Amino acid sequence: MILDGRQNEFHEWQTHEESMSGLTISLSSPVMETAEGLRSTIRTAQARDNKTLQALEAYEGGKTLNNQIQTMKQGGIGSVGIHVGIGSRSFKQEYQKDTVTDSGGILASERDMAIAAGSKDEAKGNIKAI
Repeated sequence: MILDGRQNEFHEWQTHEESMSGLTISLSSPVMETAEGLRSTIRTAQARDNKTLQALEAYEGGKTLNNQIQTMKQGGIGSVGIHVGIGSRSFKQEYQKDTVTDSGGILASERDMAIAAGSKDEAKGNIKAI
C-alpha cells in the first residue's frame, strides 16, 4: 500500500518598529501657578453635585487666591522658571509563524482495501486503511 500526501507550507513574518523623540519646554511663575490654581478650583467646584459643597470649594479657592495675590504684592511677581526635557524611545516587535498541513494525496494498493474515515470535527479526520 502506498500513501502519497501533499504538503502546504505557509510562512508568515511580521516586524513592527517604532521610534519617538521629543523636546518639552515649560515655564513657571507665581502668576501662572495662581491662574492654574484658580482654574483647578473652578473645575472642582463645578464637579460637585451639592450646591453647599460647590460654595465651600469656591470659598476656599477664593481664600487661596487672595493669599497668593497678597504674597505677590509683597514679594513681587518673582522669577520665571524654565524646565527643558529631552526624551526618546524605540520599540521593535517581531512575529513569525510557520504552518505545514497535509492535504490531498493518493492512496494506492495492489490488493483490496477498506477505508474507514470519521471525525466529529469537520476540520480534522481519522483515516484507517486496512
